[in-house]
Amino acid sequence: MTGMSDGRPILGGATVRRMRTSDVPAVAELEGVLFAEQPWSARMLTDELTLPGRYYLVAVGGAGGTASGGAIVGYGGLADFGVEAHIMTLGVRTDWQRAGLGGRLLAGLLAEADRRQVHQVLLEVAVDNAAARRLYTRAGFRPVGVRKGYYEATGTDAVVMARG
Repeated sequence: MTGMSDGRPILGGATVRRMRTSDVPAVAELEGVLFAEQPWSARMLTDELTLPGRYYLVAVGGAGGTASGGAIVGYGGLADFGVEAHIMTLGVRTDWQRAGLGGRLLAGLLAEADRRQVHQVLLEVAVDNAAARRLYTRAGFRPVGVRKGYYEATGTDAVVMARG
């Protein structure tokens, strides 16, 4: 897929590539903005990058959209558990949303799941996050359950969605 992990620009100056440990502080900062009620810490993100079966991407925007310049404007992660994988997180800076970048990050994660021959991909999404639910539905996910009070800080339920 054009522009995924090869560092070529996508979406008007954004580049998608593999996440590096040097990206963690910026991703953690963005995580705090996007998911203020229950953000992942820099330590959690660093730990995720070191676990087997993990695959994380970042989107870099600005400074010509090169992998060496610009700010982290999106990120996403996949955990491969063998027969199934989970989309662990997916976030796009608010001023970059609705431009297709979330879809490109998700497509990159799903392409990696396909490359690994994972048969099913699962995720949880807040029941009140209609935009994310539409994104996942367009990517072939369907609702398979609800986790009551999944997001502890707010008590919000999560819809469990599956693809495959």
